[in-house]
Amino acid sequence: RAYERAIKGGGAVVGSTSSGGATVGSTQAGGANVSSTSSGGATVGSTSAGGGTVRASSGGGDHVHKMFHGGGIMPAEPTTIGLYTAFSDPGRNTAASFYAKGTGSSFYTHGSSGSHTHDISLPDHSHSISIPNHSHSISIPNHTHDISIPNHKHDITLPDHTHEIEFGIFELYETPSKVTIEVDGNTLPFDSIRGQDINLIPYLAKDTDGKLQRGRYVEIKITPDSLARINATVTGRLFIQSRSGGTY
Repeated sequence: RAYERAIKGGGAVVGSTSSGGATVGSTQAGGANVSSTSSGGATVGSTSAGGGTVRASSGGGDHVHKMFHGGGIMPAEPTTIGLYTAFSDPGRNTAASFYAKGTGSSFYTHGSSGSHTHDISLPDHSHSISIPNHSHSISIPNHTHDISIPNHKHDITLPDHTHEIEFGIFELYETPSKVTIEVDGNTLPFDSIRGQDINLIPYLAKDTDGKLQRGRYVEIKITPDSLARINATVTGRLFIQSRSGGTY
């Protein structure tokens, strides 16, 4: 029981402890198959620039042409030798032959063409790419997310403030379960919240001769294990005897 409650308090900046970091995993649910919309097709044209002259490599171009294939040796020289000239028209398929003195070997061009390159001219142009209407299916399996929270602290600012005192008689909702009794620093083997006629003499402070120390105050401390109001009565019995010539 008390006669008032709440007192004035002061503001402060309170910092929590720096521990508390952790790695937190979310639940495994959440996978799905997601389809985008089916629209989006188009015909895309690249820019018209980009024409140019491309040159092939110069290696490997040297070659000769076989003109007539040797077909053996004639047994006798003909009386007349005919001269034939093959047509150069590419639209015709011409096969001409002639007779000549010799051993029947093949005829080739007089010289090779030599190494050379070919220039390929690409005019300016563009490419049209047709992308039909389509959709994309995205499969997201069941998964978790790990969120790492490092060790940290929180600063809480409490401004200066007061608490109003409420006067009255207030009874607690519960009583302590035990008390600790100390006499001159010596703990009694008694912890009940109720008791009477408890002898404190064996626990009073004594001198080296085992006698009670005089000329001082005796300290009696009663400590409950929770909030409580303590009613205690200490009774002292004194025996007086007249003697002279000393302190007893």
